[in-house]
Amino acid sequence: SAAVAAASTPPSDAHSPSTHGTRGLSTTQSELVSKTAELADTFTKLVEAHRQLEAKSAMVVEQDTKLVDSQSELVSTLKELAATRVELVDTHLELGSKSATMAEMGTKLESSTTELAVTRTRLGETREELEETQHDLEETRHELAQVRKELGATIVELKVA
Repeated sequence: SAAVAAASTPPSDAHSPSTHGTRGLSTTQSELVSKTAELADTFTKLVEAHRQLEAKSAMVVEQDTKLVDSQSELVSTLKELAATRVELVDTHLELGSKSATMAEMGTKLESSTTELAVTRTRLGETREELEETQHDLEETRHELAQVRKELGATIVELKVA
């Protein structure tokens, strides 16, 4: 604005041109004032554009900071995810081991159940054989008692005779 005022003020020194070339000088002075006004307007626009650029630059810095924060959070989340995956694999392996142990115990249980069934069958057969032997023993006792009775009668007959 000082430049505009200086350009629009006519020179006041002793070397001022004569009135003969005043018309050409006025045109040049008028052009200078116009050009100075254009420059001032362009400068104002440039200052405004610079201000907008700084505002946008601040927004970019803010967005960049948010992006860095988001990336840090993402890295932390990825680390947690990796740790969770390791835990999941460990749990899966442990479950597989327990499953194998359960299968082995199931096989042993089936084997023991089969052995128990075989033992029960043998016990049942032995019980039947024992009952038959006991029945045979009772018959033999009965026969023996009969033979004793007959022997006792024979002895009595021999003594009498």
